[in-house]
Amino acid sequence: MENYTNADIFDVLDEAIYISDIDTYEILYANQSARKLFECEDLAAKRCYELFHQRKSACEHCKRMRRLVENSYEWESYVERRKKHFQFKNKLIMYQGRRARIEIAFDVTDQMKKNNELYTALNLEKFVTEQVAKISKSKDLHTAFDQMLEAVGSYMGAERAYIFEIYKNTVSNTYEWCAPGVIPQKQNLQNLPLSDVRHWTRVLEKSQCILVEDIEDIAHTDQEEYRILKMQDIISCIEAPILQGQELVGFIGVDNAPPGMNANILYLLKTLGYFVSIVMQNAEHEFVLESLSYVDEMTGAANRNAYSKQMEHLRRNANFRSMGLAMCDLNGLKKINDLCGHHKGDEVICRLAAMLREAFGARSVFRIGGDEFAVLMPEVTEDRFQSALAAFRSALEASSEVNAAIGALWYEECHDPEKMMELADRKMYQDKQNYYEQLKTRQ
Repeated sequence: MENYTNADIFDVLDEAIYISDIDTYEILYANQSARKLFECEDLAAKRCYELFHQRKSACEHCKRMRRLVENSYEWESYVERRKKHFQFKNKLIMYQGRRARIEIAFDVTDQMKKNNELYTALNLEKFVTEQVAKISKSKDLHTAFDQMLEAVGSYMGAERAYIFEIYKNTVSNTYEWCAPGVIPQKQNLQNLPLSDVRHWTRVLEKSQCILVEDIEDIAHTDQEEYRILKMQDIISCIEAPILQGQELVGFIGVDNAPPGMNANILYLLKTLGYFVSIVMQNAEHEFVLESLSYVDEMTGAANRNAYSKQMEHLRRNANFRSMGLAMCDLNGLKKINDLCGHHKGDEVICRLAAMLREAFGARSVFRIGGDEFAVLMPEVTEDRFQSALAAFRSALEASSEVNAAIGALWYEECHDPEKMMELADRKMYQDKQNYYEQLKTRQ
């Protein structure tokens, strides 16, 4: 060990340096930086743990130095008194004939802050990636958004996380997560006039976020927004836009999050808002494509695919439900096509579809062939079905162009919908046969 007798040269250094007895912990020397850092000029009878760390006994690091075989030792600590992080480097020495240790304190607060910021950023990126992956893989959009909001709210320590969607001139809270003990507000925030949040939507439309650290700050500038927030006991909130192209279709936000998280929340919400927009747009496209696959393009009625799907659903969920069924087919279509052309025949088919939908309801009518239609009305009362059937027959009688045969049945307990449809089909053909026999009689 090197023998030091004068440590005054350390006064020229910016780092805090002190020397203490290895056995008694008495401070033998402290340079000017150490005295200034710990605000102490009188070192008489002071122990290092008392002066620098406000302890009543030696810390484990000092005790360990006494047991070390090596001459050096390093450790890090947060000094509460100074609100700073330090890295301490120690070395065993001989000082004025005594076994001692020299300790240098390096202020690493800024470095630790940068490291923490980097660590937080990396964790935030990982969190965002995980949420995007879950949403992208999910086949249930509603569940995916609910789970995402729960993850966001919990991760950010917020009281509430939500998505609002804009439809025409209204805005509604469509998804919501609340922390335990927080009262849900979703039911109170439906179909609000878009004008109530116009100050905010003008900002969000520019792809900018809304940050309200204290709602009292907007009490006079954004009065409607303030009123809406106040009635929900909101103190602070952050909103990020959900844009499709240049159009604002909604926003995602959190309420009452810790103030220190604002920067991270802004980044998180803006990033998630972008991906939520993509997922919503894809879901809308898929819905349109799926709808088209179940709609007859010419008549607008549900098509045979939809009919097969509905029959499969009825088979699996029969539960002996009441059921109204009907089969309907145009009379004289071939004659119309031959005399007036297929364009006229298509026009009559469309009129028949419109009459059926008007009488039985659009969701109950299926075009299953060229001029053949089926009607399925589960869970319908006999009076309601018979009333719909009477309305359809009246429409047929009033029409000068549309003539159709129909076979209809109602069952209080429908055990086998396919068999019931076969019976309705037979009644329809009987009705058609009666029509042609009456036609021959007239001729």
